[in-house]
Amino acid sequence: MDSIDEIAERIKEVMHSMSESPTSFADKLQVQRSSISHIISGRNKPSLDFVLKLLHAYPTVSADYILFGKTVVETRFPSPLVGSTSSDNHTNEAEKLVESVNKISKKVKQVVLFYEDGTFSHYTPEP
Repeated sequence: MDSIDEIAERIKEVMHSMSESPTSFADKLQVQRSSISHIISGRNKPSLDFVLKLLHAYPTVSADYILFGKTVVETRFPSPLVGSTSSDNHTNEAEKLVESVNKISKKVKQVVLFYEDGTFSHYTPEP
């Protein structure tokens, strides 16, 4: 695992990439506002509970990124997936996502996209 300072820096990067102020970030994670300030300043170390709350609040953020710096912070899926109704676009973008993830980590078994309207779609890559 990387040093706590590096983890705190990545937490700060997530906050900025999500366009969150420290206050809104704390509210979204349901932690005290001072917790954010203390972690970013290096006064306190992020707890496992804090990291889990971050990952739950921002499912597109990778635990590997926060803990090890191994992947990029993804704030949104590529634009063809957002608001698109074409299942071919979903499949093509999912294939690209699977290929890129497979290059940097474990093999992807399935991709599931959850939409704001409560629907979802899934893609299973061929072996």
